[in-house]
Amino acid sequence: MLAGFDEDAEMEFRGVPVGPFHGRAAIAEAYRAQPPDDELRLLELREREGRAEARYAWLAEPDVSAGELILTAENAAIRKLVITFDRGVSWG
Repeated sequence: MLAGFDEDAEMEFRGVPVGPFHGRAAIAEAYRAQPPDDELRLLELREREGRAEARYAWLAEPDVSAGELILTAENAAIRKLVITFDRGVSWG
């Protein structure tokens, strides 16, 4: 997964007290220090204003939205990834 990030990428978490992380090396270290303990399931996906946005759930609770992923790409690499933790969020 880290290979998809731009060298100067940013990763931001909203709703949990960690980050933000700047640069691929910092993002790699964050995942090494605290790896995810579950896998994601995408519930909805849309493209808006040049970004990919998705509502996601954890596989442990596959029908409960856990938050959103907001991905901005540049030159075929992830430039910024924002991960929100907003249990139950829905798109209207």
